[in-house]
Amino acid sequence: MNATQSFESWIALPCIDEYLVREAVNALQTMKPLSTSLMNIRLVDEIVADPTFPCGEDCRQYALNLLLVTTIAREYAAQRQVCGGLTPAQTETRAEALRSIASDSQRDNTALLAWGWLYYRFVRVDLEIDAQTFSTAAGIHERTLRRYQRKAITYLTAQLRQNEQWIRQQSAESEVQHSDGREISIRDQDAVSAHTGIRAVLDAIRSLFRSDPRFSP
Repeated sequence: MNATQSFESWIALPCIDEYLVREAVNALQTMKPLSTSLMNIRLVDEIVADPTFPCGEDCRQYALNLLLVTTIAREYAAQRQVCGGLTPAQTETRAEALRSIASDSQRDNTALLAWGWLYYRFVRVDLEIDAQTFSTAAGIHERTLRRYQRKAITYLTAQLRQNEQWIRQQSAESEVQHSDGREISIRDQDAVSAHTGIRAVLDAIRSLFRSDPRFSP
């Protein structure tokens, strides 16, 4: 499954909704202190439980920031790969980013532009790409970009819900390890895929907080 699909089965996670996710994403751009129940989800617990994770007064917001940044970056990279594009480099300059945005706009993929906007506005804040700049590069109206941002928040919320659900399901671990020796069913394959994706996100987060000072508390 990917974040653009329907996730009706994850609705039972009231602490992860679009309003809270939008608020947390906006805080990435402003770097203002945030008070939100998102800092108490199991995904954040997994991050701060790492013994090498830097402790501090704002460690849970730092962990949430890393979770959002990593999820957005991975989903945007995945959309780029689906469309035959390259994963954006961390060293990408502003001029290169604008060319990438222009290229993305030629792919006829709303999800690609939606994730791209979250990435360049809220992850690569150092590039200072605002709505007008992104819209111009993409050849779209700003009102269209606002619609894309709403879709992107929906996608991101769905992805976080999915990952949180699998982290909470302790039984998924035993299913992935096939402890009972059963053949892998279609449902089990979904479990393996989801579990592997979550672990990849958490591993990427651990790598980021060990090497990248941008989100240091």
